[in-house]
Amino acid sequence: MSRPPLKEEEKRKVTARLIQATQEIIFSDGLDTVTIRKIANIAKVNSAVLYKYFRDLDELILFASTDLLKEYTADLIKQNARQAAKNPSIDYLLSWKLFCRYSFQYPECMRHLFFGKHSDDLSRIIRSYYDLFSEQLEGLSISLQAMLRSGDIYAHNLEVLRPLFTGRMSEKRVQLINDLTVAYYHKLLDDRIAAGNDADIETLTNQMLYACRQILVLSYGFRNWELFRLNV
Repeated sequence: MSRPPLKEEEKRKVTARLIQATQEIIFSDGLDTVTIRKIANIAKVNSAVLYKYFRDLDELILFASTDLLKEYTADLIKQNARQAAKNPSIDYLLSWKLFCRYSFQYPECMRHLFFGKHSDDLSRIIRSYYDLFSEQLEGLSISLQAMLRSGDIYAHNLEVLRPLFTGRMSEKRVQLINDLTVAYYHKLLDDRIAAGNDADIETLTNQMLYACRQILVLSYGFRNWELFRLNV
């Protein structure tokens, strides 16, 4: 006899408990120490319960890593509400500024999330996360919601990058700009991990913003130095 479907609210509550337990282990002992037994002990559930909600341990870790960005999402909503003039360049630079400030706080989780062995399945996982916790997206524009739901960091960035070049250049060139931008973020994320406690998140964030501006200026043409004066 098949198991009846789990009620949505029950699923939300148990998933939140499992996510919180996973994060506690990551913060106290590190990502590599997370086990099903430890999570079950902290969440006060049977180990088998995890498999009612997740395919495996790694999927739960990816949910927990996505959940670490909820403060980033909340700040993005506030900034989106304050910005009366819909300027795609500001949207783009602001999204990177906020993303770096939060993601560099959890570098190992972000590398595991966006560049790990299961990154090919990330779009499904992140869509599932936001389907369950959809209230986190309330107040965001449709384009920024699409950006967050896209999952894959390349698709994530492309959602806010593409409007800057609509009708100006081929999709192939936009894809190249996107790949270069994400590759530089990946490099800074590795730098953040290597630096450990000595890392300066604000400096790394400014490096990412400078790179984004340089890439856009070179892509738009040298007439667009005003990008460097945009207040984000």
